[in-house]
Amino acid sequence: MKRSCGTPNGCELLLFKRRSSGEESKLSNFNVDSDIDQLIKRIPYSKLRKDSLNKIKNSNFYKKGLYFYEYFNDLESSLENFNKINELLLEHKVIFFRDQPLTSEQQILLAKKFGPLETHAYVKGLENFPEIVRIKKAPEEKHQWGETWHTDVSYNPKPTKVIILKSVKIPPVGGDTMFSNMETAYDTLSDEMKEKIKGKKAVHSSLGAEAFVKKYKEMEGNGNLDEYSNIHPIVRVHPETGKKILYVNSMYTKQIIDMDKEESDKILKELFLHQERLDFTCRFKWTENAVAIWDNRSTQHQGLTDFFPNRGLGFERVMDRIAIEGDHPQ
Repeated sequence: MKRSCGTPNGCELLLFKRRSSGEESKLSNFNVDSDIDQLIKRIPYSKLRKDSLNKIKNSNFYKKGLYFYEYFNDLESSLENFNKINELLLEHKVIFFRDQPLTSEQQILLAKKFGPLETHAYVKGLENFPEIVRIKKAPEEKHQWGETWHTDVSYNPKPTKVIILKSVKIPPVGGDTMFSNMETAYDTLSDEMKEKIKGKKAVHSSLGAEAFVKKYKEMEGNGNLDEYSNIHPIVRVHPETGKKILYVNSMYTKQIIDMDKEESDKILKELFLHQERLDFTCRFKWTENAVAIWDNRSTQHQGLTDFFPNRGLGFERVMDRIAIEGDHPQ
């Protein structure tokens, strides 16, 4: 099932939940500006606990029209509010806030709550804020960053933990982002496939600088040209929740270790197709000054390039991205 996650104001939670054992996973989404109790009645199959909903309803973030960065000013409230966001993120994988006119300083302040910030291996950041990569697609370009399903920088020894993406300029139509839940992807694998990949590791390649700058007119390289690889478990364990995650992606994962290439290609192809199942996914419609925060360890995403010239939609799209350093997948 694929549902749009675009709604007016406030915080939106993507509920990647399974109905019950043996049933297909379903995706529900709601907007906390709506009536919480009505939502509970309308989505009886959701496993979302009422106390979880009440945490949102009673938090400052539920108050329509307020900016969430205002609640990180003093130490006590900052910790409390961050913990609320982090709990929701771990449970729901992706959360969104609309109408948040963050400055670069405020976006960095928010990101640092999650941990040390990364700089990109190949792309130059903003002049005064090197941790922020401005992702730009010029009106005449046919391609944009991240238009294939992927987990960000899975080729790093410590792949990104969390991504915070803010919209700066969006096209009037198109340019949505899709997310897919890799915990559900693992849970729904056949027992036979789980046995095939048990204990296996795979190579993730960075593809080199050209993959990030050559065909993107507005993206500027930082001078690093080297391609490099790292090896990670095909099934990793989430360091905070203990849940198993299917940790391969079609953009960066190249081969399963200790397996001949033909068999490796066959298994990876099957896994990649499985990861793209629509009932694992959600599609978010951007508005200006929207902020998306997602757990990069347990999700994949792709930006939809459906607004380029060959389709008669020559528009610019500008996003500011910050990445938080992760851990070695185990």
